[in-house]
Amino acid sequence: MGLSWRNLIVIVGLSFGLGAVAASHKTILAKLGQATTAFSSTEGNPNYSEGNGAESQSSTIAFSARSLESSQSMFSPEHTMPQRGDVRIIVISDLNGPYGSTTYGQEVLNSIRTIPEWEPDLVLSAGDMVAGKLISLTQEDLQAMWQRFDQQVFQPIRRAEIPFAFALGQRDASAMVQPENRPKSQSPLGDLFSHIPAGSYIFSQERAAAQTYWTSGDRDLGIDLSPTQFSVQSEGNQSEGNQSEGNQSEGNQSSFNQSSINSAPDAQFVTANFPFRYSFVHKDIFFLMWEASTAELDATALEWAEQELSSPAAQQAKMRISMGHFPLYAISQGRDRPTEFLRQGDTIRDLLETYDVHTHIAGHHHSYYPGRVGELELLYGGALGSSPRSLLGNDEPASRTLTVMDIFFDASQAPDVWAIEEDENDEPLASNRQRSGVEALEGIATVYTTYNMTTMEVIEPTSLPRVVAGPTGLVLRQDTERRDLTYRDNRRYVRSW
Repeated sequence: MGLSWRNLIVIVGLSFGLGAVAASHKTILAKLGQATTAFSSTEGNPNYSEGNGAESQSSTIAFSARSLESSQSMFSPEHTMPQRGDVRIIVISDLNGPYGSTTYGQEVLNSIRTIPEWEPDLVLSAGDMVAGKLISLTQEDLQAMWQRFDQQVFQPIRRAEIPFAFALGQRDASAMVQPENRPKSQSPLGDLFSHIPAGSYIFSQERAAAQTYWTSGDRDLGIDLSPTQFSVQSEGNQSEGNQSEGNQSEGNQSSFNQSSINSAPDAQFVTANFPFRYSFVHKDIFFLMWEASTAELDATALEWAEQELSSPAAQQAKMRISMGHFPLYAISQGRDRPTEFLRQGDTIRDLLETYDVHTHIAGHHHSYYPGRVGELELLYGGALGSSPRSLLGNDEPASRTLTVMDIFFDASQAPDVWAIEEDENDEPLASNRQRSGVEALEGIATVYTTYNMTTMEVIEPTSLPRVVAGPTGLVLRQDTERRDLTYRDNRRYVRSW
């Protein structure tokens, strides 16, 4: 039977249409397969943001788009590498999700995957690596959290042969203590914990879990810890609990560093201070890691810090950096209560300045800010995990951030990252004129390149306020001198809680 020309057109059209649908279907299936593989690598992890819902949605979309091409570099032409200093450090902080969570958000996973591209000499974490500080967590829960941290954060960094160091945060191993001489009903966390004896750690089980994880024999940080951080005892003579400095095995201390742990399987290593506080030298920089997981420091902390900073190792280094989870001063909304920053901030700063510490790094406030008070530079690491926060007195939305810290031992070689700003008379501000090279720079310079890890965009330094007014005074932006403040910088602290 013959076909009319109309029937032929219909048949040909249907053939083309079905072919296109089939081709399109194959493409969609292929992309879905790639997306499923990428998503499976995160073990079905949803975006756990406790913050703005719109931000969570955009974060998920951005991550999904990048996951389809996960083998490609996350750096495109508009995401250029910063100029490298003599030493490059990646600073991350507050990676955790909700209480008890064993998953990490997309920004955390993307960051860990991207870190090797920056080729850092060291990765520093300013704390809150896991999601503890919950009294109901069991030993199995705590082990699961640290195991997931090991799998998704620590081991990928170390497999890339990048050294790693950290300060413990309140969600890792809180040092909160049940107060002495106070009725049980007035315990800081209520009657639920009134059974805990006065003077005892409220989260002792979490501290033990953190100590167990970090002192495991296969936990190679890639750094040489100061000999005072470890003591050793023969098998069968291991002391229980955390050892004080006075109980260390003095005759064995001088030969131990991190690699020693792996080479002496018949010995039991007892932590003197590590992982709660410790020091080390890396790339000719002395690092002091405080235990600052609450607003109150341990009674021996200042004495210990002065001993470490006055040591030959510290004083012979080209530069000194300290780091602790709680910051010296408040800068973020909702974290300006007296319990959210160190109560001895000025005392600690005086000590650090006395021993010529260049920079103090902190987390906990979930806001990125390159600041300074007095002669001490302050780097506030923003939250890479849940609940980033806006700066005090600032309406700009918060973002999840990672900071590339380039250190130039000769400040004159550092790039000019501060755009020229003008005062009310359209004259260049003195601090920025100095940064522009009109005046000679001396000493050490730190240059921060900080990324919004949801969008991979660089946060422009001059987009940050020149001053943050907090409950203890002003924190100036890194490039700003107090004498250069203008009426536009006049800020009054307004309590955010």
